[in-house]
Amino acid sequence: MDHMLELATRFFRNQEAFNRYEGRFDEYLRELDLDQSKEQGESRISGDRDDHIPPHTVWVWRDERARQLLAEIFYRHPEVAAEIAAQCQIWPSFIVYVDQRIGYVLNDSPWWHPRLFTEVRKSQSELETLMTSAELTWRVGENDSLRARLIGNPELLRRISQIVNCAVPFSMTLSEELNEVDRSRQTRLAPDRDARAAVLMQRISERENELRLRAGELEDKGETRA
Repeated sequence: MDHMLELATRFFRNQEAFNRYEGRFDEYLRELDLDQSKEQGESRISGDRDDHIPPHTVWVWRDERARQLLAEIFYRHPEVAAEIAAQCQIWPSFIVYVDQRIGYVLNDSPWWHPRLFTEVRKSQSELETLMTSAELTWRVGENDSLRARLIGNPELLRRISQIVNCAVPFSMTLSEELNEVDRSRQTRLAPDRDARAAVLMQRISERENELRLRAGELEDKGETRA
């Protein structure tokens, strides 16, 4: 199961955790509602069918759709997912597995794998360098902060997973691609200040040419009268 969806599922089942954090999701649900409203407007323009259900309505149902909705919120705001996982001690199985693989790679001896000595040492070196730069440490049974960082930083989780040979969930890759699409769309739709400045300069230049032409016409008329 996708680690964010698993976290969302277990969160909904934990009544104490749900009651503690439920009020914090109002703003995130409004954010989703706003985005869905925009998509709804686009679908009306394109003539597509609209099956829009307000996120607050889905949230109350607390069914599979609500869990998927919460997983989407977690992907949008991984820092919230990390906080809930740490405070409520809800660790998705994928995060636990990556934690275990980190320990295995760090403590594995290349001398145990004569044929793979170079590969094992390379993985150790890359992992140690990355964890040092991210100020992460690994200790047996004391890795709550490490697990929270992995949940809260998808890029870090992806890079470490690659080093320790953990398959990254497809939904995680898909979420990153969708975020990239959103960023690209925002860039395309953002005002192009350079283009606006160029248009403005062109209009100023055209206006100056018009004024020069009119000034030249007035000078010609003055010489003719003289």
